[in-house]
Amino acid sequence: MRIFTALGLLIASCFSVFSKDLTSDEHVAIEALEAEIKGPSSDIADTETITEELGATCEDKIFEDSVKNTCAWYDDYPDLRCPYAETFEKNNLDARWACCGCDGGTRNKGNFVGTYYMKSWEYGTYLSITDSDVTFTERKSNNNKIKIEEIHGAKFEDKYALKAYNYDKYLTVYNGKVGVYYDRTQYEAFEIMSGIQIDGDNYYVFKNEKEGVYLAAANVRTANVVDSVVENARFIYERIDASEESNHFEKENLLGIN
Repeated sequence: MRIFTALGLLIASCFSVFSKDLTSDEHVAIEALEAEIKGPSSDIADTETITEELGATCEDKIFEDSVKNTCAWYDDYPDLRCPYAETFEKNNLDARWACCGCDGGTRNKGNFVGTYYMKSWEYGTYLSITDSDVTFTERKSNNNKIKIEEIHGAKFEDKYALKAYNYDKYLTVYNGKVGVYYDRTQYEAFEIMSGIQIDGDNYYVFKNEKEGVYLAAANVRTANVVDSVVENARFIYERIDASEESNHFEKENLLGIN
């Protein structure tokens, strides 16, 4: 019964949208309806939201909309509240401009370029790129070192390529399959984003520019792609600094490890 009451008030609020003047009851109704839809909080619900790009930060602008919501209100439940941003605009500005949760705010891009180990959150194995294949392995070697390179050009703004450490090949996604390619095109371009697990640790996801899918581990060995940020599409990254990279490379050469 509560959800029908909330729906009724929400519909009523739509008729007052043109005046940008919601009553307090209508405003409460929106929040009540959101609570009905969202339901009890859960680990899965909290971890599905991608919060920021790898290494980047975002700061909300000072903002209050036409019904006195600040960015804190929007950022609490962005999927439910950001769609109201344009409705509640003030002085031709809305939460899409001001609030991080609605893809606005002041964003400071991180420095993503470097060499990393990319560990599957789900399986604990490491992404490996060779001359002919993309897999996951339990042990670290040079094949598990992934170079992240920025792709320049207007259509590749804030996009990156994942390059093999030992080979002049890039991880690619073509027709829903993961492989390697010798050049950097839209099929090799990825958006890198981060989310926060319920225990406070960060995970990272890689969204392919051309096909709109996420790099994932199908199992402990096999790489594939998925349509959403499920657990096997999440990675823990370990940056390799220059000294570690040099020492590790020399050690592996002495041991004859590829």
